[in-house]
Amino acid sequence: MGGIMLMKFIEKALAIGGDSIQIEYKDRKEWITTFRGCVGFGIGSLSPDKAKTIFKEMDDLKRRKEVTIGRSRYRLVFSQQESFGEQVYWIRMNRSTGSGQRAAPPRGLRGRSIQKNVSLTLMEDNPRLLRHFEILGRHRAAS
Repeated sequence: MGGIMLMKFIEKALAIGGDSIQIEYKDRKEWITTFRGCVGFGIGSLSPDKAKTIFKEMDDLKRRKEVTIGRSRYRLVFSQQESFGEQVYWIRMNRSTGSGQRAAPPRGLRGRSIQKNVSLTLMEDNPRLLRHFEILGRHRAAS
């Protein structure tokens, strides 16, 4: 199955509409941020000991390149870059079709609509994120 801890972060990122994950070392922790386009939300942090596990899981997933989450397959694209002397790791999740082409985003992610099936259990862990989505939903409903 691959890495359990990393898969949980990927699932969490996809559940809130993310299309990539960034793992960056800062303040003695590895911070995990999901991005949708250029907007990012923090979804977790790990101590250096737990971070070793997630990097091992990342190496295992690099060999597979594709994962199934729910009923959808995602092609994972891994990259890294240097930022202020530290390595920053990126995982891009591209929804794939059986033919190897990238699929259209799920209905809830198209155009100006907000994803309706966001897991509230994820939001309860982060009240600021929940508040952001409430404001975003009201703003989009008004326009």
